[in-house]
Amino acid sequence: MNRNPLASICAALAAAFLAQPAAAQQAGPLPPIAPGNTLLTVSAEGRTTHAPELAVFSAGVTTQGTTAGEALGANSTAMARVIAELKRAGIAERDIQTSNLAVNPVYSNPVREASGEERVPRIVGYRATNTVSVRQRKLGDFGKVIDTLVAAGANEVNGPNFQLDDQDPALD
Repeated sequence: MNRNPLASICAALAAAFLAQPAAAQQAGPLPPIAPGNTLLTVSAEGRTTHAPELAVFSAGVTTQGTTAGEALGANSTAMARVIAELKRAGIAERDIQTSNLAVNPVYSNPVREASGEERVPRIVGYRATNTVSVRQRKLGDFGKVIDTLVAAGANEVNGPNFQLDDQDPALD
């Protein structure tokens, strides 16, 4: 038999090349399985569908004043009016929670002098923002509550995010 070294090398490379796809098809290394045992792999997905019970949204008031105290005082008065209207619309006190309160300076716009020099912005007032998170349980009244908020002075309304009151049974 004629042994051609080049033919032997080509045959070995072809065998190695053809064996590669079989190894690549394996999903990953299997755990060692003792003789007489079986490997069982299970994959599952669960879904549940429920009608929402709550509409969660935020309502806020932004006010401005020449001092931080003035801005905060005006904001406090406006937010008290918004919260009173929420309660009057049937939202329980436990479903109204402050989620953000901020007081920040308001700066003047930069001004370019006749000399070409730019004047540094300066504080010209303060802006106060107060936001509450609201849980609306009567979904049919949602639109009416939003209208009430805006009429009471809320100038920032975001949402809704529909949720279940208790998600645990749905996730179980």
